[in-house]
Amino acid sequence: MQFRKYWLAAALSLCLPFAEPLSAQSDTSQIIGNVRDASGSSAPNARVIATNEGTGIERQATTNADGYFIVTNMPPGYYTVTVELTGFKKVVRRQNKLDAAIPLSMDIVLDVGAVTESVEVVASAARLKRRRSPTWRSTAATRYCSLS
Repeated sequence: MQFRKYWLAAALSLCLPFAEPLSAQSDTSQIIGNVRDASGSSAPNARVIATNEGTGIERQATTNADGYFIVTNMPPGYYTVTVELTGFKKVVRRQNKLDAAIPLSMDIVLDVGAVTESVEVVASAARLKRRRSPTWRSTAATRYCSLS
């Protein structure tokens, strides 16, 4: 009996370092993106506001020197993303679907104008459909292509 306990402990200690780390499932996600002006230059210090359309909860971020932003720990749902920067028109993008554990990427272009002016976009990102590629099969007598 004593030998069995030691054997089990030894076997586990040898296998444990090779075990694949387990990653937890996440029920939140993030919105990431770049803000640029019409000429393609980065727009630092732009204010990014993500508002959950179902709950009204807001999260804010500010773009860095390269125009990059990230809004983290967001529950799934539909979001309105608003971007404001002095000297540019406010950009509002509605109905951006955020799924759990799948980051939403956005590239936003600001047009020159007053902040009181705004450009509104209703987002509807096309979902990619998975398709299988053609499978070539060969037999002694015939060759054919099957789309499965």
